Amino acid sequence: MFGCLQKNMLIYRVFIPVDKMEKLKEYYIITSEANGIGSKFAIIYSFFQIPVRYFYKKFGIKYAHKFVCNVNLKNEDGAYYCGKERSYARLCSSFFEKDMKKYFQIQNGTFIDIGANCGKYTIALGNKLKETGRVISIEPETKNFNSLQINIKLNNLNNVSVRQLVIQKMVR
Repeated sequence: MFGCLQKNMLIYRVFIPVDKMEKLKEYYIITSEANGIGSKFAIIYSFFQIPVRYFYKKFGIKYAHKFVCNVNLKNEDGAYYCGKERSYARLCSSFFEKDMKKYFQIQNGTFIDIGANCGKYTIALGNKLKETGRVISIEPETKNFNSLQINIKLNNLNNVSVRQLVIQKMVR
């Protein structure tokens, strides 16, 4: 795919390889779900940092994969506070694991989200079930657990309970 960027009356030709088109589509969707101009700016700025990250990776230099400011997303599943974590924005976007929605067609009952991370499915099902069911979220990692709690409060979910636990299989 070819496109043009215009800067100071000079026209630059840009080539985007097919395998990079998915990344471009992902950034477009995340940017469209960004809540507020600051969030949109942080995501767009991050997109234009891809060549810099590639350069750093090529030469073995560590690069912080963070946004320049806090990011909030809002989509059909709910509202999400992602902070400066690019991985949270990707996780909470409607682009990520969109084929999984077919498994969450429950209308009532209890849903247990083990390894809830920042709460993508906890929030989606908490908003969907409201008074007809409840969600129990389990997340052991402190940073993810704190983000999960913020997202539950952000969505005013009273049908969600959160536990900071590690679940493992007992071997005898």
